[in-house]
Order: sequence, then C-alpha cells, then structure tokens
Amino acid sequence: MRRLAVLPVLALVLALVPASPPAAAHPLPHGDTPRITNPAPAPGDVVGPGTVEISALAAADRPITGHRMLVNGREVDASRTDGSHATVAATVTLEPGPQIIEVVARTDAGERSRRWGFTVSPLRADRLAGAERIQTAVAISRDLYPADATAQAAVVGRADDFPDALAGATFAREVNGPLLLTQGSRLTDATAEELRRVLADQATIYLLGGEGALSGQVARDAEALGFPVERVHGANRYETGVEIAALVAETTTAVVASGETFADALAASAPAARDGWPVLLTRSTSLPGEVAAYLSEHGFEQVYIVGGAGAVGDAVEQGLQEVVGSEGVERIAGRTRYETAARIGQAFFDSAEQVAVANGARFPDALAGGVHAAARDAPLLLVSSSRVFDPQLDQLGQLQPARARVYGGSAVVGAVVVGDLRRGVVDAGGPRILRVEPGDGEVSSLDTVTIEVDRDINPDASSIYMTLNGNEVAGRRTSDSTREVTFSVDTLPNGLRSQQTYEVRLVARVTDGDTTRHVERRFTYRQPFRSLSRGDSGREVEDLQRQLRNAGYWLGAVDGQYGSLTHQAVLAFQKVHGMERTGTADQALRERLAANPSRPRARTGAGDGLYYEVDLERQILMRVVNGRVDWIFNTSTGHGRVYTFQGATYRATTSTGRHRITRQIDGPREAERGLLWRPKYYDTTRGIAIHGSHSVPEYPASAGCIRVTNAAMDFLWSQDPNIGAGVWVYPHDYYG
Repeated sequence: MRRLAVLPVLALVLALVPASPPAAAHPLPHGDTPRITNPAPAPGDVVGPGTVEISALAAADRPITGHRMLVNGREVDASRTDGSHATVAATVTLEPGPQIIEVVARTDAGERSRRWGFTVSPLRADRLAGAERIQTAVAISRDLYPADATAQAAVVGRADDFPDALAGATFAREVNGPLLLTQGSRLTDATAEELRRVLADQATIYLLGGEGALSGQVARDAEALGFPVERVHGANRYETGVEIAALVAETTTAVVASGETFADALAASAPAARDGWPVLLTRSTSLPGEVAAYLSEHGFEQVYIVGGAGAVGDAVEQGLQEVVGSEGVERIAGRTRYETAARIGQAFFDSAEQVAVANGARFPDALAGGVHAAARDAPLLLVSSSRVFDPQLDQLGQLQPARARVYGGSAVVGAVVVGDLRRGVVDAGGPRILRVEPGDGEVSSLDTVTIEVDRDINPDASSIYMTLNGNEVAGRRTSDSTREVTFSVDTLPNGLRSQQTYEVRLVARVTDGDTTRHVERRFTYRQPFRSLSRGDSGREVEDLQRQLRNAGYWLGAVDGQYGSLTHQAVLAFQKVHGMERTGTADQALRERLAANPSRPRARTGAGDGLYYEVDLERQILMRVVNGRVDWIFNTSTGHGRVYTFQGATYRATTSTGRHRITRQIDGPREAERGLLWRPKYYDTTRGIAIHGSHSVPEYPASAGCIRVTNAAMDFLWSQDPNIGAGVWVYPHDYYG
C-alpha cells in the first residue's frame, strides 16, 4: 500500500489567481477587523495532486490594507483584490499529504488570521467524456487509439439498448478495435467521423445485433465509409452472445451474466476482455439452450457467474454445473450491483495502477469503457452519479491506484464522485460512515449536521465545514457521542431570500487518531419564509409587496420598506383568507401568498360598472369594475355599540345594501366624531361616507363610516374623481 508522506511545498506561486468575491449570498457578519471566511480548498477537503488554488475571503467594514498566506509554515506570494471584501489567493504545487494553510489579513483597526487543513491525494483523476453517450464512446476511443488509422477493427453497438453490446468488450479487444455506439436508425455523425479517423486500411466494422437493433441504414452508412461491414447477431440476445463468443480465440473460461440487467456484465467486462474470456448471457430463471450447447461443445472448464441469485438464479447455476462440473462453477456476488462489481475487481485484480469508473445505473459509458479498462489493466468501479459506495472505497484503499479514468461527464459522474475517488485512496482503514444527516435531497432546516461512524473517534481532531452556494456557514462542532460528530449552525450567510434554493456542500473529516475518513455531501437548502413586519426592509419586503400587489392588495409603491401601507395590505390579505389579523407577514401568510391565491369574488356583475363593495364580516373594501375585483383594502366600519353624543344616544352602525356616491368633499371635513379625509358620501341622511383616516385598525372602530387610510383615499380619488360610483355594503350578524 502506498503511504502518504507529509512533504513540503515543492514549487510555490506558479501563477496568481485573479480572484473576486463570491457572487452568492453575502458573507458572514463582520466588523472593523477582518473575518476570514470561505477558505478553499475547504477545511477537511481532499484534492488531487499538482497545482492547487488556495484562497480565502477577508471581509471587514473597512478596506483590507494587508495580507499574508503561509503554506505548511512557509510564506508564499499571494494576490489580493481591493476593497473591504478582499480575496487572498495563490496557486501552488503540492505533494500528496496533509497541508496546513494560514491566511492573515488586516485593516487599520487590526489584524486577524485563520488556519485550516486539507489533504492532497496521490490519485490523479481525469475524464473521458463527450456531450452525450455517443460522444463519450468517441472520447474513449480517442484515448485508446490516439494515433489515426491504427485500429484493426471497430465494434458498433446500439446506444440506447444494451443486450447485444453486453458481450462486445471481449470481442472488441480480440479484434483490436474500440467499441463505439450509434443510433439504431442510422450511423451517428460523431461515430462515423471516429470510424474514419481510427480505422486502418482494410479494417472491418462489426455491427452487434440484427436489423431490429441496428437497421439496414446503419449498415449502409458504415459501408459508405469504405470499410467492410459484418453483422454479428443471433435470433435473440442470448444467441447473439454465443455468436460473438464464437469469434473470440479459444479459451476454457467464460463469464455468465444476466441478459436482463446490465450492471454485473459491465463490471465483468474489464477482466473478461483483458483475459480473452467470452461473456455469455442468461435468463434469470433458466440457462438458454444455445448457451449450454456452446459451453459443452467447446469444452469450457471454468465458468464465473457474476451476480446474485436474483439476477442469475440457482437453476442456472445448476445447469452450468451439469455442463462443466460443479467444481468449475464459481459465483461472484454481493448484496448490490456495487458490491458485486467490487468483488469482481477483488477476484481478478490483485493490484492496479489505474482504475476505471462508470455510472452503475447507466450502461452506455461502461459499454465503451470496458474495452478501455481492459487495455489499461484496470478494474471497472461502478458508482452512482453523486457517490462512491463503501465497497468501491474499500477497493481504492486496498489498490492505492495512481490514476482514475472516469467515463462520462459531470451529469453522469458528478464532482463529488471524483472527490470520493481521491478520498478513498487516503482513507484506507478509516472509520466507516453509518449516517449523514441531512442526507441527499432538499431540506428546509440547517440547524445541525450529524455524522455517525462505526467506531470511537477523536472529536477534537475531527471537523465539519459547510457552505451555501460557496459561502461559509458559521457554526461550532459539538458531539454527544464518541461515535458522532455534530455541527451546530450559528449563522447562515447574509442575503438569503425566502423560498430560494441554495446548494449546500458539506465537507467533513472524522478520525480515530490513527485513521481518517473524509466525507463530502451535496444537497439543496430551501430558505424558509421568515416573518416580516413593520420596520423591516430589503429584497424580501420588496418581494412581499410585489406579491401582494399582484394579488390585488393596494399598498402604494413597491419600495422594499415595510411601512403602514404594507401593514394595511397584509391585514386585508389576512382578513380575506380567514387568518389571524396581526399585520405581520408570517410563514403561513407567505406560503399562502406564494401559492398565487385568487382574489375574492365580487357580488356585482359584468355590466354594473364601478362599485365599492364592503364586506362587514371580513372588514374589507374592494374596488370592483364590471364584476372584477380591482383592488382590496383593509377597512374599519361601525363598531355597533351604543354611544352618546351631545346628549343624544346613537348606535354606531354602517348602512348596508346598495347605494350610490351622491356627495363628496375634496379635502378634510371636521365631523362631530372626528376628521374625515376626502369623504365620499353614500348615505347622506345618516352622514355615512367612505373616507380616509389616520387610524384604520383591523376591527370595527368607527361611528358608522367606512375608513381606509388617507393614502388609500387619495388613490381612490385619483381613480374615481366624480360622484356616482355604486356602493354595496354586505350585512353581517355582528350587531346581533
């Protein structure tokens, strides 16, 4: 096993990094002296060998006036951007092993520093990938045959169906050519171009499968390139596998895999192609007669079944034992496709300078990659798009390869997987991860992160680091158990907006003191709605105002300031939707508003023109034009109680029913019970008007008039300067 040495920096400052502050959320809170945030590589991270870009953000309320960066105790030249949020950065060349970084920044108020560590893995990982599966196969071919006109043949399979091509890796290796993919209806342009490039004179193009898999047009397109074309196929996938095997050099060893699923056959393709063994396909419940006959006629002595009994059943195993003898049949299987793939690698690769990596949930990249892996004497590791599983991590720890060749782009095999490959090499024998919470998917809470392992750990030497869209999440490491590391979140980056999603990157280092396990997870955080109320300001208030206006609740200008008019609009919304009348936009209100609720239904119709409809039960006023609610206002109407004024007794009721505005005053009116602003009277007998007021509470509070804010009354006058508008006041049972 290759051991990692703690080596000094060999070459410093190859190039300066023209860095800039992150474009995501604003960094963590800071003061006059700098706060060092967003260190990269992240604390506890594992990166590849060679040049490494190191940076950190120094954030303060004053301009950053100086900086230093030390790598493993040696100061290096580092660049710094201008301003109060300055990125300190350098590019250095590092040897494999642990690294300690220190960044120092100062303002005229003082100096602060931060130290953190990460590890350089000896594993170099690179991709062979194209824009899609067919072009990835071309990229693999170009790496396998970099010189033009050097392949003696090429094998072509269908890109969107796997059965006929599953057995193709050994055949492609036998005929000294790549395995390329194409559409079933025609020869894809990218494949045609690669065939022209890679094939030597008089090379042969082999098509895997009958015309039901690769059409006659594919054959004609291939022939048009000027090379002989041969089709290899049988009546079904099992017979096609036998026909392919018949073209491989004589051997006494074969691999049998499910023809109904692809993962096990693909994992076995690398050792099979390397050693010249045919891969034969079987049904899960019975051994096809043509496969049994081929094995019997050609004197096979050893058969490896790959996959568990669910993929290749016991009846198939018994059938194979009858053909080659019970001593000649060996099953290689795990509980999952990933464990099976790892056991195949362990069975046939005692050592490996390289490993090949493909998505175990997809077949195309591994189809083409099996030939490449065989040529490089590399086991084929199956992974998911976002994770390397424990069996493969164990393989990496045992093999200690220097290189990993990843088949497919980042959408197929993500960046976290590449990081896991590097981590697997340096984590040999380390604690096993039992649980990471939160896990994958989307979360709406980031209070704590917990990692549980299978043994006692040294919590003081372990760490958890987390970012939101590249910006650091502030917190502290806590732990209630010797087998858990918990990170408690103190502060999220500033500027997060409700209901916006942010990518979370979690990086952790867990150690028992002697061995280490590094972890990376990525998931999505959705910022929950936070309560907004008077005095708040900013983009979230602006979003709230815009949503309220779009829903028909009048609040004046959208200005990002939660003032009295926004408070009034929120009250109106709460009244319409039967919510508690607080004037605060809490989570329940914001969720309801985000669902784009419909406006309340008017009682007047399409031909009724302009009406002010007043709902006494809900205490709202609606401006309605031809049956459509235009604007909704919080209102306060008659409180219904008996009161005495100048020796007379009255009841403070609001006149109900249909009316018209018959009188109005463009200005203040000093009435017996207070100041009315720009009143529009609809019941002149009782002096009941719609008017502006400096006080419009959420409950009935007037002596009978219909109050809205002075600003709202100004708006109504601007829209409806003349008398004649209809008024419809709905009665309720408030008065008893």
